[in-house]
Amino acid sequence: MALQRMASGGAPPLAAYGAAWLLTLACVLVVQLARVSEFSATPFVILLTLGVGASAWASRFPLSEGARLVYGFLDGALALICLTGQSFLNSLFGIGLDASIENYLSLSFLWYLCLRSALMVTMNALVFQSVPALALFGLIATYMLAAQILWLFVLMLLGVLFLMLASRRAISTVVVGTPLRGNFRATPSETPPELQAGAGAVSLSEMEVLRVRIEGNAQPNYLRMESYNIYTGRGWNRGRVFYEEMLPLGQGKFAPQRVPDAPEQHQVTATVTLSTGWHRILYAPGYPLEVEAPVRQLQYVRWVGAVASYRPLGAGERYTIRAYLPPDDPRLLRQLPPSALRYPFQLPARPEFRGRAREQRTPLQELADRLTRDQPTQYDKVMALVRYIEQNTAYNLNVEAYPTDVDVAEY
Repeated sequence: MALQRMASGGAPPLAAYGAAWLLTLACVLVVQLARVSEFSATPFVILLTLGVGASAWASRFPLSEGARLVYGFLDGALALICLTGQSFLNSLFGIGLDASIENYLSLSFLWYLCLRSALMVTMNALVFQSVPALALFGLIATYMLAAQILWLFVLMLLGVLFLMLASRRAISTVVVGTPLRGNFRATPSETPPELQAGAGAVSLSEMEVLRVRIEGNAQPNYLRMESYNIYTGRGWNRGRVFYEEMLPLGQGKFAPQRVPDAPEQHQVTATVTLSTGWHRILYAPGYPLEVEAPVRQLQYVRWVGAVASYRPLGAGERYTIRAYLPPDDPRLLRQLPPSALRYPFQLPARPEFRGRAREQRTPLQELADRLTRDQPTQYDKVMALVRYIEQNTAYNLNVEAYPTDVDVAEY
């Protein structure tokens, strides 16, 4: 089963394409309203509709880094063509060239909006559609302001707002903050989960993202970034996340408000140098004890040990995290009491939900119960599940997309 992060590779929801089409339609109508010479909106509406449809179709296929680079290059080339080659574009549909700078620029914006509609294959590209749209309305407002333009501006803003919400995973039927759905089955949602499973083949990139230098007695195998604790049937979402401000120790140095007691032999220091992209979540080798980063504020999510920055860090920037790496000795782990934290599949406390969950036990739940029934400790239960997964599943990125109405773990 392949996992895919929505933020980087998942297909945007179709409703987001509808919002992009709507806000661009408002731009077409406002340009038609603002131009003095005769202007037909029909060719632009047809071009927009075909472009949005092509983008929605292309977004359903995994994109390689090379394909993303090509789309980005085409987007920039279109902006240049629309600005310098408007006379050629206008001649294709018999549109006269307006000599006034305001009308020339507004029509250039419109050409760009309609042509780039065929390049909106990612959520970021969809959200960017709002940038030239806002610039277009701002330009037209400098020389013409009528009631119709205000209504079209409101329509455009509604489309922009929907795109912003969709990009933040705010429009969804997933119940955030509840660790369990009553029947453990997949439920339809307008927005795919943040960590998506069963979406089809995943294309990995060999692009360097960061470089890490590890120092200290402890040697971690992984770096901690984000944690997902709500299974939706199609992947994983985060529950409610409570951030606390990290305490400043000096210029660019921070520590959690309550630092755990960490023996020296279980401490590790990781120095991370970013090579590409923008990063709000800092990669940590364990539970942070002290962080040194070129920022003014840092936030800490205690229950997962995640560190986040208000300002995204970019390529070339560096940060250092001294962290506590808990021991992984099975003898110690078997002595630990059951955690007080809620597990993702723990039955809810309300009796009516508890009874309903018993009636609708799924094959996945029955399998988990059978594998862990005779295990004496929480550690042994987890390891029983790990062994089963290792023996019965294979890591495979080239999987076909699962049907949308099934739980991918049961399918």
